[in-house]
Amino acid sequence: MTDFAYDTGAVDYRTPAVIWEPLHKLFAFEWDLMASDANHLFPKYFTEERGLVEHHLEAAGSRCFSNPAWGRGFTPTLNQVLRIFRTLASEHGALVVALLPSRTDVQWHHDDVIGWADILEIRGRITYDAPDGSGPAQSRSKKTGKMEISPAKFPSAVAIWEPGCKYRTSGSSVRSWDPYGRTA
Repeated sequence: MTDFAYDTGAVDYRTPAVIWEPLHKLFAFEWDLMASDANHLFPKYFTEERGLVEHHLEAAGSRCFSNPAWGRGFTPTLNQVLRIFRTLASEHGALVVALLPSRTDVQWHHDDVIGWADILEIRGRITYDAPDGSGPAQSRSKKTGKMEISPAKFPSAVAIWEPGCKYRTSGSSVRSWDPYGRTA
C-alpha cells in the first residue's frame, strides 16, 4: 500500500540523531535494516540493491534498527517490510526497532504492529537529517521557493518487536516519548 497522504518526496533522509542515538544506547544495534550507502547508521545494513526481502535472515538473532522508506513507488511496500520485521523477531530471535508513521487508520498498523510490538508515540513532528548526517534535511518551500528545514508531514512512532514476540490479545504497550524535550 502506497501512502500518498504521508509521502515525504524523499526516501534517503537519515533518521535524526535525537531519535536513534538514545535507542542505540539502550539496544546496541548491529544492523540498519533499510538504508543506503550514504545514510546507513551501522556497519551492517541492507540497501535497495542488497535488499531486506531477499537477505533478511542474515540479521536473525541480531539487534536491528530501521527507518523504512515509504512513499510513492517504494518497493518493498511498508506492509511487506513490517511482516519481515515481525517474523525476524517472532520466529528468528531478532530485536527489531523501527521508526514508523504513527497511523492507526491503516491495515499494517493493526496486522503487524498492534499486539506484536511495544510502541513509543513521538511527541510533535520530527525533523529528518540530510542523508550524510551533515544537518537537518531541507526541502523547497511551495510558498517561497526557498530551501527550508521543515518537520515531517506526519506524526511518528517507534515500534519495538522483542525477540520471540507473540501476538497479545491485550494489545501493545503504548507510551509517549519526547526526544526533543518539548513541553505540551
